Parts: sequence; C-alpha cells; structure tokens
Amino acid sequence: MSNTNPKFSTLDDILVRLLSFDFYRDLIQDGNDNLKLIQKRIKWHSPLKPLPSQITNVEDYHTSFFSLFMVECLEILTQSKYNDLTLPVVVEPISCNISGVFGSVTFTLSQPLLDFSAGDLVFLHISKPNFVNLKRDINSKFINHNGDSTKSVLTEMSLSHPIYEDNLKHCLGYVISIMKNRILVKILLLPPKFATPETFDDRDLDRVKAIQQQLSSILSTHKPIGNSTIKNASEEWHISKLISLTTIMREFKGLCMLEHMPLKEYLLTKVPENKDSQDPDTCKELVLDFEIPKQLKKTIESNYNSGQLSALSNSLKNTGISLIQGPPGTGKTTTIMGIVSVILYSSLPSNKKKNIKESQKRLVTKSNFRKKNFWFFGDENDVEDKITFDELQSDENYDYCSITDHNIFDCFNKKNSKNNENKIHIGSEKQSNKRILICAPSNAAIDEIVKRLVSPDGGIFDANGNRYNPTVTRVGPNFNEDLREYSLQTKVKNWDSKNNLSTIRGDRSNTIKKPTIIMDILLNSEVVCSTLSGCGSKELHGLLNCFDTLIVDEATQAVELSTLIPFNLGCKRAILVGDPCQLSATVCSKVAIQLNYDQSLFKRLQLCGYPVNFLKLQYRMDPLITRFPSMYFYQNQLINAKETTSAPEEDWRQFPLLRPTVFFALDSQESMSDTSYVNEMEVDLVCQLLDIIVEIFSSIPGITEEEISKKIAVISPYAAQAEILKNTISQRIKILPTLASQFRALAGAKTHQIYVSTVDGFQGMEKEIIIFSAVRTNYVGNRKARNSRIEDLTSRSILTINSEPHDPREAKKFSKLTDEYLRNISENTPDLTTNVIDASFIADRRRINVAITRACSNLFIVGTFLFCLISFLGNPRYLLDHKHWSALYNHYAKTGSIFICKTVNNSLDPKFLRNWSREYLSRSPYKKLLKNKYLKDFVTKLVS
Repeated sequence: MSNTNPKFSTLDDILVRLLSFDFYRDLIQDGNDNLKLIQKRIKWHSPLKPLPSQITNVEDYHTSFFSLFMVECLEILTQSKYNDLTLPVVVEPISCNISGVFGSVTFTLSQPLLDFSAGDLVFLHISKPNFVNLKRDINSKFINHNGDSTKSVLTEMSLSHPIYEDNLKHCLGYVISIMKNRILVKILLLPPKFATPETFDDRDLDRVKAIQQQLSSILSTHKPIGNSTIKNASEEWHISKLISLTTIMREFKGLCMLEHMPLKEYLLTKVPENKDSQDPDTCKELVLDFEIPKQLKKTIESNYNSGQLSALSNSLKNTGISLIQGPPGTGKTTTIMGIVSVILYSSLPSNKKKNIKESQKRLVTKSNFRKKNFWFFGDENDVEDKITFDELQSDENYDYCSITDHNIFDCFNKKNSKNNENKIHIGSEKQSNKRILICAPSNAAIDEIVKRLVSPDGGIFDANGNRYNPTVTRVGPNFNEDLREYSLQTKVKNWDSKNNLSTIRGDRSNTIKKPTIIMDILLNSEVVCSTLSGCGSKELHGLLNCFDTLIVDEATQAVELSTLIPFNLGCKRAILVGDPCQLSATVCSKVAIQLNYDQSLFKRLQLCGYPVNFLKLQYRMDPLITRFPSMYFYQNQLINAKETTSAPEEDWRQFPLLRPTVFFALDSQESMSDTSYVNEMEVDLVCQLLDIIVEIFSSIPGITEEEISKKIAVISPYAAQAEILKNTISQRIKILPTLASQFRALAGAKTHQIYVSTVDGFQGMEKEIIIFSAVRTNYVGNRKARNSRIEDLTSRSILTINSEPHDPREAKKFSKLTDEYLRNISENTPDLTTNVIDASFIADRRRINVAITRACSNLFIVGTFLFCLISFLGNPRYLLDHKHWSALYNHYAKTGSIFICKTVNNSLDPKFLRNWSREYLSRSPYKKLLKNKYLKDFVTKLVS
C-alpha cells in the first residue's frame, strides 16, 4: 500500500475515504483536538499541518487542502450522525458486483425510501430481526412538504436508540440510484490502496471482513476474506440516511479540476503586476483597456467615488483574479453594479478589432467534449469502473444544442435536432463577452444581488447612462419569494406553459428535453446568479467558457474549495468582493479552523501580497458609530461621506438615552439553553428600550406600523437568545396598538414585527437602529473584579450617561480626556493584519465588527453591538477579559457613551429606563426637547 501523496481525479478518490470511516469509532463527539488522533480517524498518512498561504504547484495544493477537507468532512458526518440520522428501514441484499475495492450492492426495500436520493451517504447496519421495534424514545420530526402527500415523513432518533450501540457489522454506503422497490448502494469491500497499519488497522479489516461474509452468498466476482458463511436468518440489514454529499462532492470536484482551470496560475499565487493601477485617492475617471459608450462612462464617473472608480479600473484591466475589499457601508454592491454595467456595454478598440478574428460558435459532440475535458469523466484507460463527475451531475442525458441566434424555438427544428444529438455547448469569446456569472456563498447574499439588479430604482446603467434592469436568471432553489419570476425554475415552467409543451410531447420526433430549454434560457441571460455550490449543479454543468467574468460577492465568507466551484466553468477573469475583517466561512471542525481551513481564497491571496482595492468612503453609519471600527479594524482608513456628517436639526438622538452610541452596562446572569446561551435580564432591558423607541416613533404624524418595524433590528451572537428575544418582543412590544387593531380588523392584515436575528445571519444587512444583546456574563478574571460593582470597575474620571447632567467643570475636564484619547488612537492603531484565531465565539473580532457596523443612526449594545442606535446591554466583567471587547468598552467609556444600569437584589426594575428618563428630566432643563417633533410627546408625557 502506498503512502505517497495521492492524485485526485474522480469521485471514487473521495468515496474511498468517506466509506472507510467507522461509524462508531471515527464519527464521535469527544471534543478531542489531538491532531494525531484526528489524523488516525481520517486515515491520513502524514501529520496534519496548517494551510499555507503560498502554494506553488498542484500537487502541494491537493495535499494541503485534502487532509483539512477530510477533517471538516469528518466533523460534518459526525454532527449528522447525532442530529439527522433517520430511523432504520429493513432492506435485503440481492446482488453485489465488485469493481476495484468497491462493491455495488442492490437491496430490496421493505418500504419506500422517498426521503433518500442518489448522492446520499447512508449507514448500513446488520442486527437482529425487529431491530427497528426495539427503539427507545423515538423523536418524530414532521417535515412540511407543501401539502404533497406522496412525500414521507423523516423520523429522527434519540441517542438512546440501539443503533448507536457499537456493532462491527456495519458500513457507510453511497447511494447510486433508487428505483421503486430497490436501492443501489456503493460500499467498501476491500482494503483501500492507501491502507497501512497506521491508517487502516485490525478493526477496519475486521469490519470489511464482516461485511464480505454477510454478502458471501451473492458476491459475483470475488471470494470473501476467510471462510464464507451462510446467511444468518436471525439477522437483518437496516439502512438509515446520514447526509446528502452534494456540496462535499462539488467542493472536491473543484479540487480535482484545478489543473485544468484557466486561472490556475493565479490560484497558485502568481501575483499580478500592479504597475498601471489607479490610485484610490486620486482616481477621477475610468481607465480601461477597452471601449464603453461615452455617456455610460460619464454617468459612472459622476456617480462613483474615487475609490470605486479605482476598483473598477484595476479589476477590469486584464484577465486574472482581482480583490475588492468593501468594509461596511462603502458601497461594494454598488461597485458590483458598475462592473456589470461596464462589461455588458464594453467593446474592443477599433485598432484591435482588425487584428482579432471573431471566434465562431462550436457544436462539440459529447465524445469530443470528453476527450478535451477528460477531468470531468476520469481516465478512460483506467480499467476500474469508477463513478465520474459527469455521472454525479444528473441522470438526464443532456441535449444542449447551440443555436446561432439563441432562439429557443429553433429547438423544434427536426433536422437540427437529428444532426446534433447529444451535444454540450462550449461558448466562444464573442458569446462570453456579454454574459456575467455572479455568485455568493449563501442564498440570502445572492438574492440581495438579484434584488439590486432588478430593482426599479436600482439595476445597472445602459449605454446612455440610464438606469436599466438586465436580463437576470437566478439558478438554484431556496430563493426569496419576491424573486420567483427571475428563477430558472419559474422561467422553465412559464416557457412550458406558454408553448403548451405537453401537447407537443405527443409527437416523439418533436420531443424537447428540459435541459435544452434551460440552456437557451441561460444563454439569453445577461447575468446569471447562483450560490457557489449551485455552480456545480446540472443546470450549469454544460455551460463551459460561456462567462467571460466571474464575480464572487461575500467572497470572504466561503472556504477556498467552495470558491473553486464556479472556477470550473472556465472563466478567465474573476473578481472577488468581500471583507476579511468580517465573518469568515462557517466551518464545523474546530481543528480545521485552528489549521486555517476557514480561510477564504480572498484572504489567502491577500496574505500572498495580492493588491487589494480598498473602498474607504462609507455611506451607512453615523460618524460616532464609525469611529471605533475604523480605528480598531481598518487602521483609521474609513472616511465618512458628507451624507453621514450632516446631522438633522431635530431627531430622537438629542435625548441622552438615545444617542448614536450607547453601551448599556448591565450586571446580569447568563444561563445555558442546550448548546447555546440566554440572558433573560438583557431581554427585559431590550424590551424596555424598544418600548421607548416605538413610543417616540409612533408619535410621528403619518408614520405606519411597517415603517417603524423596518427601522429596527435586534441581534445577538447566540441563537437561543435570538429566539427568546423574538418571542418576548412579539408579546410585549405593540407598534401603534390603536392603528394595528384597526388594520387587523380590516381583512386580517398581518402585523409587522421587529426583526430579530443572530449576528451571523445579519451580516450584509443594515437597519436604522440596532440593539445588540451580548448575553455572556461568566467572568474568568480576578476575584476582586468579580465581587465589585460595575460602577467600581469604571474609573471615576469617566463620566457616564446615567449620571447626567454633569457638573460643567467635570464635563470640561472629561472633554479634554476624550480629545486626548481620540488623538492617540488616530496615531496608534492596533495591528490586526495577522491571521490570528480568536479563542472565544463572542470574542471573535470579526463577529464584533459585524455586530457594531450594522446600524445607520443608533447602535445600542445590550451585551453586544447593534445597528444604528448603538446600545450595549451586557456585562463588562465578562467582556473586559477579552482583548477586543476591552478595547471597545474603553472606547465607549472615554467618549462618554456608557450607561450603567443599576440592579437591586440581582433584578432589574421593569420600568428602569422610563423611571431614569423621568428623573433625568426632573433635574435637567427640557424645554429645548419640547421643540423637537420626535421627542415632544414623549417628554410631555414623562413630566406631566
């Protein structure tokens, strides 16, 4: 057995690893981060190493990524074992064919497996008859299938089920196909080629032997290890679904196809030349290597700032990979819209047109396509019967016929269909010039792009510089309902209905296959939008070289292998847009994170010295909100646009409690909720604050319930806290109660609730007012601080909001302290450029940055930061023990933004904030506030 670095080329290269996992020994939740033990569990031949930044060849790339990819796969499968494993179903093996180290086993089913699909990873288990009925404490989970009664109910088991009791007679399997009463599963029947005593020990061999012996009577081409045994009538086979491998396989496919990607040399850290780059501080015009209409150029130059113009010019000059960093509120989506506008209306300079011969569209037969693009299909000289990536895409036989005019009605042409059977479309340069692929890691992120492209007041600019909505197709499921008309699924259905395809199908000679319609819809789209994983779908499988430019939004939220999926489509220019200072990709394995697997392609290239186009002019946040993140996360590079610095003469922020940034320091207690945390005192304070905000907004003439709810969001780093906040707020906070009751009386109109989310779920979004609940309180510092009051933890030189109004002399002295602090931080910013891993979930600097940059007008931190109204409801004892939170609290303290909430006997007065407001007005002149249209009614009610 070989220990040399493996070469990956087909689906079997990953299956042999996954199917070798021991369900009971390898898929375990033991929390052990020992690298040697993890290495043994993934059956890897060499020590696990951190992912390097510099990778110079394909072999090193494969080796560096694959081991960490397997570590992540191990954790994904482990979590699925304990959270998603379905109730076992009795099956019976009837045939088995061996090919290489695999066996393809056909099982008959005791009942339909409608929740299973080809491409699933399943758990096969041999035990006594009636094993399913021995279950203890079964938890049934009913899934809504939109009223489709043909769908079965997925049933999950508790950990007390006997299936979790160790048994040597088991294996993992890969579902190849499912028929009405049969299922074909691929399993491991021989030790794999990579097996050594260190990677594949005696227990692994015994498992393989046990399965061979169970299948001995039906094995067709190979004798089992040892003595064959007769089928034991006292035992039965059972099958449970573990997980779908779709995303895992698509990421692995990207790894395999690196060798053949047009951008390979850039992925292997070839740093592009930067000699003609435009300066973001001085760039006033678009500088391009091609021509665009004069009016379009003029419009973009008048609507975009110098940093955005520089980013457009630098990213559109050549082929290769470009990086655009867009901190919060700097208009990165607007920049993407500009890039789309320029590309769609670009043309070669007249002096170059004469030297370039137009490429013609080519129809390539599938056999020829297989030769030219062998990495899709595997090595034809390999005698083993391997599953290839082509087979992974779909069981449909693609019939993509390239029509010169992209006229989908031409597919009715009998002659054309006959002469061009079994075709896959390969685009020409001319075609790809006018088509753009935009991707993002999540459905929510790509839907935001689609919304901008199709918005009546958004979209892109046409040749005349006017707003224009391009032809957009959204590929993939789980799209926003408001965007249904732009989905590929809807467009195919509408085409089918419009052309009465069902009646046409009656004539076999005129049969139109669905993939043909899909291809022509995509070829007629100016912009195709998809998630990164969706780019590996069957819909886009045949669309090679049809996109000149790939744009990846939120590129820093994806692991590198996910980003490689759209690179498979042959783009020669890729533009990665994101912000490495915000949240990175979601990675399940803590070990993989420690070894840098959560690092994005954007970040890796940046660490290699790739030039980054930095957008620095921010349009979102009030300057007081911007000040800390600019200083702490962006080295004071963020600049406030004029729109943010011109504060209105009247607004609600003139009241001390509602200033742009407020950190509510609360001495509270957290509690565990399953694997998450909650803090009920913070929930109470959030509701008190919301009650005041809603009351103030409700007094504005003409404002509606919907307008109020759209201004506010409440966020928390913990899902359990977000859930309790959502439930409590819906019960306690009534927006415009009188009007709301009238609305409900009219045709049962829906009520509008305040948006509540986790911080991670809110990335990329914004609201006028943000309230962030930090939750955590357990202090790990010294005993003196633990037993002190919050007031004692804050220096006496610090003036807090709750003690206002201040003595004028003290206020003047404090103002000097603030000015001195701001001067110092402008000259000495922290160095956070290194790829440091933050140990704690809440202390992750990227999560903090996201939380405190969502607000436009006010940020209230109740344990953490929120959008727009900055208020911090949280326990500084816990937070001060973490470097980033300590810096944040210190900043708010020295800028007079701390509000200390006093508790009595570890409880908070239900009307604490309202009572404080009343007391404040009793000792402070308030006549000026009575002239404020936002505060007049609120103040009058408190003082009356």
